[in-house]
Amino acid sequence: MNKYIFREKINLLVQILLTILLSCFMSVAIVFTKRLFEIENKTFSLIVISVSLILFAGINYLKDRTIYNMGLSFVEGFKQDLFHNVISQNFHEIQQKEKTFSNEITSTSLYLKEYYIIPILELISDAILLAVIYLTIGYCVSFVPVSIITVGVLIFSLINVRIDKSIIEKKTNTSNLRKRYVYFLDDMLSSKKVINSKANKALEVVHSKLIEDISEKVMDLDKEELTKYNLKLLFIGVYFIISLIYIIKSPEIKTGEIIILISSIMLLYHIIKKIVKERSMIVQSEQKVFEMEEIFGNQEKSDKIVERIKDIEFRDVKLYSSNVKVKINYTFYTDKKYLIICDNEEVVNLLAKSFIQTLSPQSGMILVNNEPIEEFDLSSNMLVTYDESYIFDTDFRNNVTLFNSFADKKIPPLLKIFDEELTSKQRYSEYSDRDKNLIRYKRIINQDSEFNMVVNLFENLDENTGNILLEDFILRFDGSIYCAKDVNPFIKEKFDEVLYVKNIDSDYLLVQE
Repeated sequence: MNKYIFREKINLLVQILLTILLSCFMSVAIVFTKRLFEIENKTFSLIVISVSLILFAGINYLKDRTIYNMGLSFVEGFKQDLFHNVISQNFHEIQQKEKTFSNEITSTSLYLKEYYIIPILELISDAILLAVIYLTIGYCVSFVPVSIITVGVLIFSLINVRIDKSIIEKKTNTSNLRKRYVYFLDDMLSSKKVINSKANKALEVVHSKLIEDISEKVMDLDKEELTKYNLKLLFIGVYFIISLIYIIKSPEIKTGEIIILISSIMLLYHIIKKIVKERSMIVQSEQKVFEMEEIFGNQEKSDKIVERIKDIEFRDVKLYSSNVKVKINYTFYTDKKYLIICDNEEVVNLLAKSFIQTLSPQSGMILVNNEPIEEFDLSSNMLVTYDESYIFDTDFRNNVTLFNSFADKKIPPLLKIFDEELTSKQRYSEYSDRDKNLIRYKRIINQDSEFNMVVNLFENLDENTGNILLEDFILRFDGSIYCAKDVNPFIKEKFDEVLYVKNIDSDYLLVQE
């Protein structure tokens, strides 16, 4: 995800420069606050302080706008990349249902913007501001009390974050208990069954237990919030006492230094608390970031393009998931047509992931033309299509061409009987499951890749349609892999090679018929 930040190099540089500039104006305001109490002509100092604070506010606004714009750029870039995965037929990796995709892409991008990208950008600015303010106050007063205040504020902020986390968890638990209580009452009130006296007593016991649990959770929550409030008062009191002790022990200290020392408590508290909160938000969002990195991992590929794939060799390859282990020692030639019979979808998914380079083997090597597959970008040579590849809420033509605007005559015909059925349909709601698989197959024809791997695409169709399309698939493409649980014997004979995935000693092996 950090690539989205560094993609905006100019905006990032502008943000850092603005932060340095506003830090300088804050420093000027602090220095002249000290001078305000040391010179007789206070007018000039007041003007400088006022101008510095006004400029600080203005530049801070520009800095915040820059961060906000970078957040918007992230959302746009993220959506573009996720859309790229969809049209690259790798959307299966996200493991989302088709109709939830629009909500997922929007909610995920906004979540990462608010809880990861913007906090990182603000953390950079706040760290610079904290360093400058610390040095300025240390220069104006003394580094000893300022260091004590800074460390104390940091410890207090970390404790505060832990308390806030505990409060959120307890609020969630209390809310869940209250929901259970409401559901319990609704069930009792809406029930029209006759309940005997023994059952009534049992229900009263359940009711009493729910009330006790809710009361206990509410009391714990109140204690936490009271602890947080009292801790804040204690912190402020302790640091004012420390400041007073330092003032008493340093008779040479001046009025301006006293003002700066006391005000620095709240100033440093505000900045450090903000930094700790930003860091906490980044940590909380790391799981979502990790999930997105896995989805987009295949984008960081070599730019090396292979003109023609001759063969793809799986040399002693082992592919693992949490449930299955697959061992493959086989070479696929791109001028042959392969049928893989497999009952386990997860095994097929592992194989497909290895082809599109979203999964690296735990051991062994995958070679393309006798060179490691990692050295190539095969997106223009190879296409993997699942029976769940995404269908857009648009007409047939845009679904097939993926919104490319070339002339209709350049769209290869499928079979006229199927084209006539589909061309009249305009919306997602009009497509049956059969229509969706026909659209997916026409995409394969339209993209005309050198080597195709198709997973279960024709199994959900009626037998006649499935056989027609599978025969067309075999005849149309020189090199292909079709994965299915089974196919008709007369279709099976049309493939050059038939491979079976067999479970032997808890390992799945790819074996020839």
